[in-house]
Amino acid sequence: MYEGAERPGPQAAEDLDKGLSPYLIRELANWYLSKFEEERMAAGTVQEEALNASLRALLADRGVFPEFVEVEFERVMKVVCAPLGKR
Repeated sequence: MYEGAERPGPQAAEDLDKGLSPYLIRELANWYLSKFEEERMAAGTVQEEALNASLRALLADRGVFPEFVEVEFERVMKVVCAPLGKR
C-alpha cells in the first residue's frame, strides 16, 4: 500500500459486492452504443431485442450471476440512455 494511503473501510468492501464497477458499466455502455450505431449504419435499422440479448449474454460472460443479469443490464442501459455530458 502506498505511504499515506488510507485503507479501505468496511463500506468500501461492501461496495465491491454491489455489482459491476462504474468503469465496466461505462465500457459496456460504449460497446452497446457502438454496436447500435454499427447496425444502424449497415442496415438502416436496429434489432434492439437481439442487441439487448447480446448485452445480457455479455454480462453473463463477464461473470454476472443469472439472478443479477437484469439488474446489471438496467445499470448499463441507464448509461446508454444518459445525456452525453452525463456518461
